Amino acid sequence: MPRRLSPALVLALIVPGIVALMSATQSWMLMSHERGPRPPYSTIAGYNLATWYLWAALAPLIVALGRRFPLDGARWRRSLPVHVVAGAAIAFAHAAATTVFVWLGIRTIENESLSAMFRGTTFSRFHFELLLYFAILGATLAIDYHRAFRDRAVQASALATELAQARLRALKMQLHPHFLFNTLHAITVLVDEDPAAARRMVARLGELLRHTLAANGSDEVPLGAELDFLRLYLEIEETRFQDRLRVSYDVAPDAQAALVPDLILQPLVENAVKHAVSARTAPVRVTVSARREGTRLELRVDDDGPGLGDGAPRDGIGLSTTRERLARLYGDAGRLTLGPGSGGVGASAVVELPYRPAA
Repeated sequence: MPRRLSPALVLALIVPGIVALMSATQSWMLMSHERGPRPPYSTIAGYNLATWYLWAALAPLIVALGRRFPLDGARWRRSLPVHVVAGAAIAFAHAAATTVFVWLGIRTIENESLSAMFRGTTFSRFHFELLLYFAILGATLAIDYHRAFRDRAVQASALATELAQARLRALKMQLHPHFLFNTLHAITVLVDEDPAAARRMVARLGELLRHTLAANGSDEVPLGAELDFLRLYLEIEETRFQDRLRVSYDVAPDAQAALVPDLILQPLVENAVKHAVSARTAPVRVTVSARREGTRLELRVDDDGPGLGDGAPRDGIGLSTTRERLARLYGDAGRLTLGPGSGGVGASAVVELPYRPAA
């Protein structure tokens, strides 16, 4: 399979030809208004093609000089004399070469000697050739500045992404010891009061830790996997509170495969257990629900406890960390709200985020 030409090479082959033919056409039309014979169009076109493709051949040398002696910062004082000398030499050489092209094309018509044409044409074209040298040099500097700016933008974006991921990992790591310490404290309380329940909690905690270690460390997981983790955690809490905690689930089938932030539900449930179950002796029901609403996914944790009117603050480290994670993952598209439950009974924590199915 043949290799594809690079865009730069394609431009180097096409652009000089287009400019040369345009220049030849203009010269041909101007000569039509002058007296005397004029060269054929093919001769004028050949001269212009040779002239501009010679510049295309010299362009890599000018680009190399521009990058070897850049005109930026404090280096321009050292580089400018180099470009003045190099530009003058290249301009003179190119003007001399184009003079030869002209002489070869029209000598049979005007019968002018090469030396006479060299003295007249070379020095008259020198300033234009020098200007073209610095035009190519300026284009090189502009392209290099654009590439450097683009590379810095890409690097800055990569660094910002790495920083955001590091912050997300740090936020998630705050949650692991948070519920782990609470669970160990509950086990400590049960060791003397109910050794069998304490052993069950230790076994569930072991399963919970294995589940955590088996996770792939991604920021998002399918809702089904998040619910599996949550059930393990709630089994520990049910062992701790026994008949005082009742758990139910209401998860729509099309929401099971939705991607959600890892450990998004555990802080909400822990908040409900702490402020609803621990605050009263009567049984409290905690309901975990999930449903898809068009392009949105809604996760809810409801309890029928004393609600928010008892004056006790319910927005602790778990909820504040969850809000920050949602903001970093989804921006304004993800939010967490805490308010009264349906019918004014208990409390309800609601997470809204974009619906995206797992691969």
